[in-house]
This record gives sequence, C-alpha cells and structure tokens, in this order.
Amino acid sequence: MAQVSRKASQEDAGAVQHPEPASFPTKVLQEERNLTRASHPALAMMVSSMVNMVQKGRQDSRHI
Repeated sequence: MAQVSRKASQEDAGAVQHPEPASFPTKVLQEERNLTRASHPALAMMVSSMVNMVQKGRQDSRHI
C-alpha cells in the first residue's frame, strides 16, 4: 500500500509540469490497465471514474 501512495505522490509532483494534453490521457489509460491487471478492482474503478470525469469535463468546457 505504501508503494501505491509513494507512486501517486511522485505522479502528483510530475503533474505540475503540465504534460502535453495528447500524452496525458494515454498515460492515465495505461495506468488504468496496469491497475486492473494488478488485481486492484476498486482502485481501477476509481481511476476509471476519474478518467471519465476528466473526459466529460473537457467535453463540457468545449461547449461553453
């Protein structure tokens, strides 16, 4: 569990650098697949929900 939180904090620090918009969702989707394969269904579901919210938010902001 400590490894997961340590990895997440490293990613949070990297997120400040504002990666290219095209590469960010790809990386997130790859992480989602990795989590699912690693047998963390609840965590994978949370990531999936966050991905869906981010994608929906981007769609909503385009229409404003």
